[in-house]
Amino acid sequence: PQEKTLNQVLNDMLSGLKIKILELKGFTNPWGSYSHKFGLSIISDSIEVLRLQCRKTFELINIEAEHLKEMQTPGSHYCLYHAQFAQSAEHGSFVYRKNDPPGKLARILARGCPELDICNGLDLNILRKESEDDDWLAVLGDHKGKGVDSDDSTHCHQCEYHSKETERRRERD
Repeated sequence: PQEKTLNQVLNDMLSGLKIKILELKGFTNPWGSYSHKFGLSIISDSIEVLRLQCRKTFELINIEAEHLKEMQTPGSHYCLYHAQFAQSAEHGSFVYRKNDPPGKLARILARGCPELDICNGLDLNILRKESEDDDWLAVLGDHKGKGVDSDDSTHCHQCEYHSKETERRRERD
């Protein structure tokens, strides 16, 4: 039998079943011949709740789930604003940029999940109300540090790093 990629397995499974709740966990090792990270793509017209256990071996690169209402990323140490932030080989998992741009996950979710209401406890409907055009992504920067689903949900590692690095640079200059 021909080996399938994880994305092929998920696509086959999700296109044939009307799954409402999907939980993916235990991806501690890369799937197949990937040596570092692999991109996960989820396409479903039925998923309403997605629990995606975060690991360093993969990232969500695409999601098309028009009925997704809630997403949880157990084990994540990043807020929704910083989730899937560009990492630096030079500085480990953190990178300093003065303008502190968002990570990729929020943009992926905004594009592919129009009905998403909750992400790691962060109520996106509140953000929609804050926005002039009902766009939660437009005001997400005002909510840095929120939407963290880990044992210590009081802070985001990237927010903490950026704050400390900004202060360190101020003291140096």
